[in-house]
Amino acid sequence: MFLWFLAVTELDILVDWRVNISLAVGMRLKTLLVLPLLVASLQAALATEVLHNVGGSTTFSIPSDWTISSNAPNFFCHTSSYSVTLNVVSVPATDSQKKIYVSDYDALNTALAPSLYAFEFDYVHQQVNVAGGKIHDMGTPTLNYGPTPNYNFYLGSSSSSYTISVQQYPSHLMDILTFHYVFFDGTTIYMARATVNENVATTAEKILLTDVISSVSSTAIQSPLEDSDGDGISNYDEVIFYSSDPTLKDTNSDGIDDDVITSLGGNPRWDISSTLEYIGENPSRFNLVSKTTYDTVTDERDARPTLEAYNTVVTQRDSRLTVDEIRDARVGSTMIEVSGGKADITMTLEETSDLTDWSIATTSEKTIEVDAPAGTRFYRFKMPEPEPEPEPEPEPEPLPAIATDTYGDRAVYDESNNLYVNDENTPLMRDGVNLRTDSYPGWSFYAIESTSFGYISIWKSSTQIYEYTYDSDGKFISLSQVVDLSFYESLLGQSLN
Repeated sequence: MFLWFLAVTELDILVDWRVNISLAVGMRLKTLLVLPLLVASLQAALATEVLHNVGGSTTFSIPSDWTISSNAPNFFCHTSSYSVTLNVVSVPATDSQKKIYVSDYDALNTALAPSLYAFEFDYVHQQVNVAGGKIHDMGTPTLNYGPTPNYNFYLGSSSSSYTISVQQYPSHLMDILTFHYVFFDGTTIYMARATVNENVATTAEKILLTDVISSVSSTAIQSPLEDSDGDGISNYDEVIFYSSDPTLKDTNSDGIDDDVITSLGGNPRWDISSTLEYIGENPSRFNLVSKTTYDTVTDERDARPTLEAYNTVVTQRDSRLTVDEIRDARVGSTMIEVSGGKADITMTLEETSDLTDWSIATTSEKTIEVDAPAGTRFYRFKMPEPEPEPEPEPEPEPLPAIATDTYGDRAVYDESNNLYVNDENTPLMRDGVNLRTDSYPGWSFYAIESTSFGYISIWKSSTQIYEYTYDSDGKFISLSQVVDLSFYESLLGQSLN
C-alpha cells in the first residue's frame, strides 16, 4: 500500500469566494430532505449526464448543465451559481510510494489522517490568508476510511462545516460544507475537495453532487472482489494494500507464494528467498533444526504408542487373572498331571429327578484323554447350543382393494392391475385371460360378492350397468344388463350410484 504527505499547494485553486475544490461521497448530503417534487427534475438531470475522464482510468458522470474545465492534472466542475463545486487533482503514484508498507488497514488509516487534517488546514488558509475572509464558526472534522462501494478505490475522507465571510462582503455570512478526500486505485493518487454553499444550493443540487461522487469509477483493478491467481488474497487487497500482482501467486518470483508471506505478516513484494536460504543453511543460529533432523525426530515420535494406546494395554494387562487366581477360581480345582505327553481329564456327571434336591443324585464318571504338549495349557468345556428356531416367513402384504367395493367379499388387484377375489388365490378369468381393472376401457369395476354358484360382480360405464357371474374359481360364466339397481344394492350391501 502507499503512504504519502502531499503538499497542499496543488490544491491552491480559488476562483473567487464561491469556488472551493470539491469531492464528496455524501455522508451528510444523504441525510438531506428529498422532496417528492424534486424526483422528476432529478431524473431529467441524471438522464443528461456526461462521462468525464479525470486522469488515468478514472471517470465521473457529470450533469450536462454543469460547467466543466480541465487543466491536467486538475479537473474542476461546478453548478452555474457555484453553489456546488467539485475539483480533483490526480497524481500518478510512484513506485517508491507503492513500496511504503503498513501492517494493516488501521495503520494505513492512521497514516492518512495527517493528510486529511492538512487539507482542512489548507481550506482555512485559503479563506483567511488568500481570500481575506474570516472564519466565524467551524465544526470538528469527521474522518472516515474504507473502500468505495464498487471496490475501485481505497478512500480516506474528512467532512466539516464552516461559517465564513469574505473581504468584499464582511456582513454576509455563508454556511459551507466541506469534504476532503485522498483516494487511490492502485495506479493514481487523487486529492479532492468538495464544498456546498448551503445558503444558495438547492436540495436538487446537493443530491446531484452525491450522485456525481457515487458515479466515480476506475478500471485499474479488474474484478476487485475475485481472486484471479487463486492465492487466497482478493484482487482488491493485492493492488490496494499489498501493491502485489493479482495475476501471479508469487508476485516477485522468490519461490514463496503471496499468501504464505502475508500469513506471516509480510508483504508479497519482499524478496526473502536469500534470508530463508541462509536460515536453512544455519538453523542452529536461530534455535532451529534441519528438516532431516526434524523428520527423523517426528518419525520416531509417531512410531511410539500414544498415551491412550498405552493405557489400553495396561488396562487389558491388569484385567487378566494370574496363574494363582486361575487355580483358585473354582472350589476343588486341581492341576492335571501330564505323562508321556498325555493328560487324563475326568468329569463327574450328577443325575437327579428332583431339581431342588441333589442329595439323591446318582453319579457317573467319564475320563477323556487329551494331548498335552510341553508348557502350560488351559481347557474349558461347554454344552453345545441348540440350533435356533427358523424365523417365520413374513405374512404377505394384502393387495389393494377397489375403492368402491366396501362390503363383504372385495375385489383386489396387483401391481399389473390383475383382478382377484379377496387375494391372489382366486383370480377373475375370462377366456383363459386374467381380467384387469382396465380390461374394458370406459368401464369401472364396482363390487363383487359370493353366491351359491360362485361370484357376482357389477361393471358400470357412463350409460350402462352389467352383471358378471363367475364360478367358485373366479372363471367367467355369463353377463347380463342391469335395469334395476336396488336388488343388487341390497345383495352387495352398498350404493352402486
